[in-house]
Amino acid sequence: MKNFPPAFLTAAALSLAGFANLGFAERYETVIVKTDDTASMNNAAAVAYLKSNACISTQSIEIPTGEVAYVFASGAVARPNATSQHTYNPSVAFLPSILVDVDGLDSNQTINSGWDIHSSNWNISTGTSPACSNISSGVQPVAGPASIRIQIKPESGRATNFGGNYWSRSDAGNWDFKASEAYVTFRIVGSEKEVSKKFATVIPENAPGNVSIILEQSTDLINWTAVNPGSFPPSTAKRFFRVRSQE
Repeated sequence: MKNFPPAFLTAAALSLAGFANLGFAERYETVIVKTDDTASMNNAAAVAYLKSNACISTQSIEIPTGEVAYVFASGAVARPNATSQHTYNPSVAFLPSILVDVDGLDSNQTINSGWDIHSSNWNISTGTSPACSNISSGVQPVAGPASIRIQIKPESGRATNFGGNYWSRSDAGNWDFKASEAYVTFRIVGSEKEVSKKFATVIPENAPGNVSIILEQSTDLINWTAVNPGSFPPSTAKRFFRVRSQE
């Protein structure tokens, strides 16, 4: 039996394999978040503020089934004319996390570059505060169906001067936050436009015998099993399909 090279026909399979430009659409979408100047607040109120919807974008983007979103660029700054009552231990604004609501799951997934607003220790009274940065383009991609929002840590100041990098210490006095803004641009790939002939399964001319066209499925792009065409029920794992020919 002779097997011809398989053709991967699903957008999801091509995206996961990194072939976003092989006959599939690519677009860019940006999500922004903005906050306002705050009043002075104690540590507990500041932590609650950072975890609240005030620091989460009202805007979101939808990633349909068969598409994958990659972080392309991100940034965060204080807004023009932003003001602050407290100037000690300042910490600039940054965009540490994206929040992913995957269809079918009850809880959101947080993707970050190593520091998470929700899991950070906000009761530190010794040592330095955690180093923070904008989310990087190297974080894991988001496969649809899902929606994405973003979360900002606004520029902040403290009432007590501890010096060094103690911007989040619980005993550094009251906080306040400057009006800030941030963005994440996503590169989204995988929406099929037109299947390229280069990746079609072809029966050669003048084949010496009958050729079988076989549809196969996989959950890991490694192990494949033959299936019949038709309707497929939902499953807990993403499934990929390919077509191959066999003499």
